[in-house]
Amino acid sequence: MDYQHIGEVFLEIFCNPNIWPTPFAAKVLITIHDKNIRLTTEAELTRIIEDINQYLEMCI
Repeated sequence: MDYQHIGEVFLEIFCNPNIWPTPFAAKVLITIHDKNIRLTTEAELTRIIEDINQYLEMCI
């Protein structure tokens, strides 16, 4: 899976669940950058899903 958003801020999310024993053990590589800073980090897929769901609940 690969997702990119290019605008004022560049966002890339990459995950290859096939290299992990189960899809829920998969790690996600997240890159965010603009003209001043670049941030790259890795997180567990399940944690990313939980964080996104929590964010969406706050927005409603």
